[in-house]
Formats: sequence, structure tokens, C-alpha cells
Amino acid sequence: AVTFTNKAADEMKERLAGTLGERSKGITAGTFHSICFSILQERYKALDKVYDDESRGVILSMLFPDKEEKEVKRLSAELKDYFESGQAENPAVPAETERIAAAYRNFTLQNGGIDLADIIGSVVRLWKAEPQWLQACRERYNYIAVDELQDINPLQYEFLKLLATGKNLFAIGDPDQSIYCFRGADIGLFFSFSKDFNARKIALKYNYRSLGFIVEAAQNVIRNNSLREDIQLVPNKKCNGKISLFTAEDEYKEAGFITSEIERLVGGFN
Repeated sequence: AVTFTNKAADEMKERLAGTLGERSKGITAGTFHSICFSILQERYKALDKVYDDESRGVILSMLFPDKEEKEVKRLSAELKDYFESGQAENPAVPAETERIAAAYRNFTLQNGGIDLADIIGSVVRLWKAEPQWLQACRERYNYIAVDELQDINPLQYEFLKLLATGKNLFAIGDPDQSIYCFRGADIGLFFSFSKDFNARKIALKYNYRSLGFIVEAAQNVIRNNSLREDIQLVPNKKCNGKISLFTAEDEYKEAGFITSEIERLVGGFN
């Protein structure tokens, strides 16, 4: 069972433990990163550290002492994008970027570490280079469940395609809730899923969270999205009301308005 945030993964584990008891220990549940890190630790026994953005900058400064701080920051950002986009096989990637990436990867691996941004890509590369590891991982699972499919990026999707071949795969998501394109999520993959995995669609049409007039207003906005499933939500809470529109001059006045509205609605703060 795989999801995107540590909080969601921890909640899944708690619910599984509450429902299944000791049997839940036989289920692998976590984020893409945590599951991939465990796979890498099996392959590389000395692997015990994860390097973040700050650590990447420090290591690059050590490896390339002739580069100024501003240049190191630029390189660090480029490497992060390179790792997270899985561009290892992209001929358009500059040779210099690949050279720096190789030097950085060698250093981190020799020191028992891996870059957080490169964890998923490292598993994909490992599986392609050593198919026996991929087969060993496949044999562990009969059922794979994916949460928040609308937030998946190409590298995560490739990981899923490699692992889930011939398996029972279940994914849940809502393309209208896709908000992480700035972090590399590709909503197009949500719509590719049915074809790639020959999946049967089940639409959950009932909304239990919002009042009817909120659902109606949201749908009037969402229906203009270029990529979406044409599903008409049915609100469980039938209620008429009006939506207020407030236009703020900047983000500070927006935040001030929101906090003042909260204070008004709850009857003031002590």
C-alpha cells in the first residue's frame, strides 16, 4: 500500500493494525520514498543515510571547491530536478549535468547515503540493470494499492508499472484534486492508468464533506478543466446558501481576512 506523505502512510498503518492486528505486519505500507529506500537498503547493505537539499549543497561544495556559492546553489537545484524527473536516459540532458550527477552519486553511495530526490529513480535504474531484483520484489506482492493517484509523477508511475506487472492493482484518486503539478505531478498519467493497466473504473459520486451549494459552485468551476472525468457529484448534505467573494490586495490582507472571519464565526478568541 503506497501513498505520498508520511502522515497518510502512518494513518494507513494504524488502521491496518487496528483492523488486522498482528497480520498487518505482513503488509508493506509507506510512501514511495520509504518503500524504495527499504528496497535499496537490501541491495546496498551499508546504506543508512538520506541527504536533503542542504546536505547536497555541502557535498557539491566539497566535490567542486572551485565553484562559488551561487553556482553551487544552481547546481544543487539542477541536480534535484534531474533526479526527480528521471532524465538519466534523456539525450537532451547536458553532459556536464550527467558528469556532476555521477560524481555526486558515487560520493554519497561510498559514504552510505543517497539523495532524497534520487531514491525512486535509483530503484527504477536498479530494476532495469538487475532484473533479478525486480523479480524478487514482484514475488513478494499479490496485491498493490495506490492512494492519491492524481498526484503521481512520471518516475513514480514507472516504478509502479515495473512492480505491478501481472499483479492485482487498485488505485484511487480524483483528477479534480490534482494540485501538485509544480512538484512534477502529471495529471495525464491518471487518465493513462486505465489503458496501461486495463483497469475497471468505479466512480464514487457522493460527497459527504461539503454542503450542497458548495458542491454545486465547485462543479461549475471544475467542469472547465481541460482534463477531467465527467462525474456529477451528489451532495449528501442538502442545504441552500450563498458564497461570499473577497478580493484581497495582497497575501497579508488575505490572511488577515481569513483569521478575522474565523474569529467572528467561533465567537472570538480568549
